[in-house]
Amino acid sequence: MTDHLSGRLRRLTLAALLALSATVGAACGGDDSKSAADVPEGSVAVVGEVDVTKAQLDELMAQAKASYTKEKRDYPKVGTAEYTQLQQQALQYLVSQAQLSAGAESLDVQVSAADIDKGVEELKAQVAPGKDGKGFDAAAYEKVLKEQNLSVEQVRDQVEQRELAKRIYDKVTVDIKVDDAAVTKYYNANKKTLYTTPDSRHVRHILVKKKALADQLYSQLAEDDSQFAALAKKNSEDPGSKENGGDLTDVQRNQTVPEFDKVVFSIETKVVSKPVKTQYGFHIIEALEPIKKAGAKPLDAALKTQISQQLQKTQKDKAAEKWFADLQKDLKEQTEYAEGFAPVEKPADPGATGTGGGTQPAPTTTS
Repeated sequence: MTDHLSGRLRRLTLAALLALSATVGAACGGDDSKSAADVPEGSVAVVGEVDVTKAQLDELMAQAKASYTKEKRDYPKVGTAEYTQLQQQALQYLVSQAQLSAGAESLDVQVSAADIDKGVEELKAQVAPGKDGKGFDAAAYEKVLKEQNLSVEQVRDQVEQRELAKRIYDKVTVDIKVDDAAVTKYYNANKKTLYTTPDSRHVRHILVKKKALADQLYSQLAEDDSQFAALAKKNSEDPGSKENGGDLTDVQRNQTVPEFDKVVFSIETKVVSKPVKTQYGFHIIEALEPIKKAGAKPLDAALKTQISQQLQKTQKDKAAEKWFADLQKDLKEQTEYAEGFAPVEKPADPGATGTGGGTQPAPTTTS
């Protein structure tokens, strides 16, 4: 239970840190014409008017260490390349938070204390639910904070960042719409690969372990298949269909074991098959309807809505990513680092999966 709770809370503070690409600094390097001396004492970076303090960096590194300990991994030693990389990733995370705050100010996006209070209460209920799903378990929540080396203030800061990112996402993507023409175009382009159903058939079956019982049931049903549902409820060992009289509704071609599939798509309608052996036992199968031939799903209202939401989400994500990339470019000359903390640019790793050159990804709807 503790692993589940701590995992949820840790994602608020460490997801961007521990999942970052090994390449950092490409998007956030400061202007070489500015001096590290411009960074106030006690800070490791400045983004516009926002200081990123050494205390913030130390706190994030402590949280990373707690995560390593929890996962029984060796925390990198100070001075090693691995430690420097982790520290740079932590710093870039904090810098991108500062950039996000600057972007929010430019958009006049704000998060009130009441919004943060609400977000924290929701978080508590998620990571440490109380009895009967009501409220939260205070002791369990405190345990999570201790394990992750988190303070109440840090949690509030992270909730604020999350809520800020959501509001920014909504604001920069509010005008993105998907019309019917785009939906139809996408459907037609992907009809054969995404929206075609294979052959299917409505069948029912009885599954038993012993052949003798299967032969006995087959003999009964060959004479009178009206007993099929009753015999399935009494004898079948398939828990998924037993209570429904063995009814499997529509079985799609090549979606079941070969021996079963062959019988389903070869027997006559309303004819009970002889027992067929599979890895699960012996099946007695009856096809209730003719084979429904493969064909494209119709572009009905439900599918239109599904495709529209999918396309809209994709377009919104791209718009948010572009907004954040542009923001980073605009703030690059206003981002300065203290001596010894400037990011070291490295050639991009083709196998890396990080976003934005190792910085925090753009605001998304995912918390």
